[in-house]
Amino acid sequence: MLALFRSFLTKNAMESGIFIWLYRKNCSPMCKEWVQYLKHHNVQYQMGNECSVQMNVTITDPKHVRPSNKQKGIKSLLKAC
Repeated sequence: MLALFRSFLTKNAMESGIFIWLYRKNCSPMCKEWVQYLKHHNVQYQMGNECSVQMNVTITDPKHVRPSNKQKGIKSLLKAC
């Protein structure tokens, strides 16, 4: 039953952005899943393919933050301090 609830939250969060606070609290998505959400809902202005963003990162001005992989083999990671 819990797996069904988590899949429901994941689907709704990724497709429509509904129940995102429940998704973050109950599903604890990994960095790659969170990046997929940010890309899908255009939260970031520009984002590369090999980026990771931790859930506790607060991006105050997303139009000026562009995590990207400009050099081959280098991955971008946004991490809260």
